[in-house]
Order: sequence, then structure tokens, then C-alpha cells
Amino acid sequence: KAFAGIGDKLPDTIIDRSIPITLRRRGPTDRRPERFRQREALAELQPLADQVRAWGISHSKTIGERRPKLPENLSDRQQDAWEPLFAIAELAGGGWPDRVERAASALHEAEEDQDFTMQLLEHIRDAFDELLADRLTSAQLLEHLVNRGDASPWAHWWAVDLEKGGSHLLSASQGLARKLHPLSIKPKQIRV
Repeated sequence: KAFAGIGDKLPDTIIDRSIPITLRRRGPTDRRPERFRQREALAELQPLADQVRAWGISHSKTIGERRPKLPENLSDRQQDAWEPLFAIAELAGGGWPDRVERAASALHEAEEDQDFTMQLLEHIRDAFDELLADRLTSAQLLEHLVNRGDASPWAHWWAVDLEKGGSHLLSASQGLARKLHPLSIKPKQIRV
């Protein structure tokens, strides 16, 4: 089954048991794709659909009996969701098992990045609230994030650069900006 949603509107109980595919809007520099026409796509893909259906029917018992090796970097629920695809890839052979493993890792890394992004936004909000500020320099924000004293990854990511200052501080500031870029949040020069 496929579920679609805008943003993080799907319930956690569904997201935890899903294979996430995150789409983004086409940017101004992205190539404009050809317009999708469902009737043309259906006609073009019908022979492939027939082949896949026939292959699935002839291998359904074999797929169900397989116990493929699953990547340890996936959680139990993620492994449950991916197991049938790993079984199919194993049966198909060739480069398919490696491709499925790379896809699973990449899709769930993106999911982890989204979790870190949400946590980062919450911690940035906390910085503004705790410092009673309506504007902060990148250095002030990084200092607050690094010195939270909790298990968040910010100290691991930016503490050394913050301590060294100079070009290292610039590098940490750019790292923070990269984390926020997918949300269209950009730094801006301000006069203090």
C-alpha cells in the first residue's frame, strides 16, 4: 500500500513501518521534466507489468520461504518493511541485493536527517527563547547548541570548530546553514 502526505502529516505508527520516499519541489535550476500522461505511461509500462506479475506468481512460494540477510543499520520495524524486497532482490540475483541495500540505507539516512532537522529546529527555538532574543549571530546560536549538555549531536558536529574560531567558525556556520537549507532557512547579515 502507498500512503502520501504533505510534510510530516502521517501518523508515527505508519511512518515507523514504512519505506519513506520523500519528494521535493523542483528548484529554479532543476531541469523541467516532461509532463506525465497516465494513459501513455500505462500503455508503455503494460508489458513490464505483465512480466513482473508472471514472475511474481511463479516465485511467490520461493519468496515467502526466503530469509534474506538484512542490514544491521535498519531498525526491527524497518527490517520488517524491507524484508520482502530483500527476498525478491536475492532471488533476482545479479546486482539487485546490493542495490536494495544501498536504497534502504539511503532512504533511512534521509529519514534520520529529517529527524535531526526537526530536533535542530526545536533547539534553535529554545536558543531564542532562553536567550530572550529576536536575532542571534551564527556564533551565538552555535555556542548555545553546542553547550546544551544533552545527547544532541551538535557538540560532536561543531564544538571543535567553535572553539578554534576564525575560519573554523565560518565552516561550522556553513554546516549549520547546510542543515537548514532544505527548509529554505538562510543566514542573513545583520547589524548588532
